[in-house]
Amino acid sequence: MGILYGLETPLMVLYLFIWIMLGWLSGHLGFVSGWDQVKKNIRMINVYTYLVGLLTVLIVIEGALGFGYLFEKDKQWFNFILLILPLASVCFLSLPKTKRILEAVDTTNDEMNTEIRRLTTARSFVLPYQLGVYATTINLCFFLFPYGSITITDYLIPCALLLVLLIALWFRYSRRQRIMSKQDFSVQGNWINRIIRISVSLALFSGSIAAFLTLAVVTTISNGESEENRIDHVEVKSGYVETEGDNLYYEVRGEGPPLLMIPGGGGDAGFYTYVADILADEYQVITYDRRGNSRSTRHDPQNFEVSQQARDAVAVLRATNHDSAYVFGNSGGAIFALEMAEKFPETIQAVVVHEPPTVKVLPDRDKWLTLFSDIYQTANRLGVEWANLQFAFSVGVPASAFTHIPQDFQERNAENTETLIQNEMLPAINYEPNIEKLKRNGVKVIMAAGELSLEKERFYAQTALILAKQLDAEFVIFPGHHLSYFDSPAEWAETLRQAFQD
Repeated sequence: MGILYGLETPLMVLYLFIWIMLGWLSGHLGFVSGWDQVKKNIRMINVYTYLVGLLTVLIVIEGALGFGYLFEKDKQWFNFILLILPLASVCFLSLPKTKRILEAVDTTNDEMNTEIRRLTTARSFVLPYQLGVYATTINLCFFLFPYGSITITDYLIPCALLLVLLIALWFRYSRRQRIMSKQDFSVQGNWINRIIRISVSLALFSGSIAAFLTLAVVTTISNGESEENRIDHVEVKSGYVETEGDNLYYEVRGEGPPLLMIPGGGGDAGFYTYVADILADEYQVITYDRRGNSRSTRHDPQNFEVSQQARDAVAVLRATNHDSAYVFGNSGGAIFALEMAEKFPETIQAVVVHEPPTVKVLPDRDKWLTLFSDIYQTANRLGVEWANLQFAFSVGVPASAFTHIPQDFQERNAENTETLIQNEMLPAINYEPNIEKLKRNGVKVIMAAGELSLEKERFYAQTALILAKQLDAEFVIFPGHHLSYFDSPAEWAETLRQAFQD
């Protein structure tokens, strides 16, 4: 079964490649030399069209059965429409003409030759194939690009771009038909015009991608406050604690009950800069760089251990002169917070566990274990950068998060990718919390997930729901997505504050 998981992405890429071949063959057909070549190209067009039909069926089945990693249910139907529409237009408009061309291609009189030329350059023959290239390109971007809440505007963007491209193609092939009416085949067939045709196609292709991504980013950017206006400057005290052979960097803000915030993948105190500043009016907020990330060290040889991450959190807490604290963890940090509650319950007054990627509690656990195994293999084969791209797509965080990342953290975080992919990811993903022990320990565990994460049924939101049920724990809905402490810090911090006070 594992071989079926994640096929939607390579199938979509192959789908685009075949449409490009169809677009090139159909656009070039009227200007090839020799009727045997016309017949050969028509047959190739038919074969590729059948392949497009087969791939459409496979992608729809993959998405409908839930084998895909990247399909989002709230926009999956639109992905399917963008797959099917160009194929339908080819079947109704272009394929009937291929039959007529094949029937006429053996006739050698000039009148019939002119008719074949007219058919092979007709708008209704060429345009559906060309439009298929652009529809699939936009669909692939729409499929890969992690959106926030889908609004009517987000659907109108690809529709509007396709309409603009359709108009541009219509006028382009109208000109070609005017030339054909004069039977001036040489004008379109010379090398200068070939270069012009190729350049126009590339410009439309790259321009459609650039326009779509630009508009998509603009429409998903949060309207949250600018970084400078979020809160007055809060004094930050920093230090290091030596534990188990390494030095861990930490920061302390404010006075009051201690609140320890454990970062997830990327492991830097900068994850919580904005909310830590906000919460410092009521809590003494403690953040830190996890072992091997940013300003903290990790001396090899050393295996990554979830239990060591819990011990590190306790070491940071005690370095700031506290025996216990309120604890928050997001993503991988939520896993370490659970381990801390299991192994060191005396150090926790209450813990909020936000979207832990404990995929082994999911009913479709094999699917997600396969994904992260594939990411790890990608790192070994193609490098950490490609693996991190695959990881980012699977998490599905909208663009709004990345437009509000603190600059200093962004510079440090780039260096933590290898630690995340090569050392931390698989041990964290394979972690299974001891439910019975957590219950016996009596720690107040509050499970949490973002509203958008729940709406899109992200796997890390589903784990939070399942663990809340298993632990008989309170469940709190936070604003936004997996990383909304970046783009909605005020609302997000207030939700965390209320979670501890209730």
